Amino acid sequence: MKIVIFGAGAIGSLFGAYLSKTEDVTLAARKPHVDAIKSKGLAVIEKGKKIIFNPKAVCSVEEIDFIPDLVMLTVKSYDTLNAIREIKKKIEGNTIVLSLQNGLDNIEKIKTELGKDENIIAGVTMHGVTFLQPG
Repeated sequence: MKIVIFGAGAIGSLFGAYLSKTEDVTLAARKPHVDAIKSKGLAVIEKGKKIIFNPKAVCSVEEIDFIPDLVMLTVKSYDTLNAIREIKKKIEGNTIVLSLQNGLDNIEKIKTELGKDENIIAGVTMHGVTFLQPG
């Protein structure tokens, strides 16, 4: 499965790291984070153990040269519209959009911007994550 995680902060990076073990994952993130991932991998520290993952990472949607099967939107609520407007050029009929975001009206914003209801899913996570530094 080809997955794009748009908004690779704490939650996006965690999901991207673990999904990259078995899936083709591309993280869309800010340049310092992308540069760190490309140079030394994506570190996750869990129960005192540091694990390095190697997902792909890009700074802009233009660098994504495929249509993803799944787009995970993990930006803050106030960035939802800007994010979906940017990533929608990579979303086609069968692409699933999964919102893992705080806030209540994100799904409606996404549906309105994409002009469709199908393949748009609201998700919830119980993970507590802290973003310590890029990479």
